[in-house]
Amino acid sequence: MSDLLLRAPSASNVAARVRLRAATTAHRVSLDVDSSIDAVTAAAIQSLWRTVGQPGTGARVSVGRSDIANSSVVAAFEARAWADLVLSSFARETNLLIPSTRFLIAGTGHVADALAAAIIRFGGRIQLTADEPVGLLDIAIRHAAPSHRITESPFIPADVDVVVATGVGHPELTPDAVAAGVRPLLVVDAGTHATFHPDSVTAAWAVRGLGHFEGPRPIVVVPRVETDALHHTTAEIRAAYAVLLATVGAQHADIALAEVLQP
Repeated sequence: MSDLLLRAPSASNVAARVRLRAATTAHRVSLDVDSSIDAVTAAAIQSLWRTVGQPGTGARVSVGRSDIANSSVVAAFEARAWADLVLSSFARETNLLIPSTRFLIAGTGHVADALAAAIIRFGGRIQLTADEPVGLLDIAIRHAAPSHRITESPFIPADVDVVVATGVGHPELTPDAVAAGVRPLLVVDAGTHATFHPDSVTAAWAVRGLGHFEGPRPIVVVPRVETDALHHTTAEIRAAYAVLLATVGAQHADIALAEVLQP
């Protein structure tokens, strides 16, 4: 698990704590991993389950992707892990310093919140924008950040250096969304699906993997982080939740996982 922005117990400590919590009831159930779960997470679940003890032949419990997605603890952890991956990629690809960079975070939800917290922690200046006013206000209040609701285009002002698009709570990012300016605008796609749509602009050139596009101001697109990276980063936490779900039950699994993740 990455250590840049995310602070959590090591994978070995998490596994040890889960084994302790699950050992008393593991013999009563058999855990099945549904095919909807990605291969990396499935392998982590099976590996952890084998260390819990000697699982019995009792009630069969099947855990699928939707079961893990229902965990608010896993969702919060994944959002912070994803923010870590996105900002690590941004720093690696651009060599820009976060404290001297002005960011616009487009969107709402866990990822937008995690990105705001991480950028502020490293001294960056942020603005927030979204078309969903309640979620926008919630993040703005939490981080004391200036915000504006998207009601028309362009909604990306000329004074920002980087726009980070989360894919939730904002329109598609097209050149029409960008206010005219001279300075280049860096676009960071922080969504788990593509949120920047370059089809309507002409690719001019590519340098070091950065896509350069024509628009109201020069647009440079940072390569997207592959979602496989998130699977590798969070597989142990998902596995911990799956084992707890099977052994302590849905009503207690989130509480147990939160306790396990305490430093």
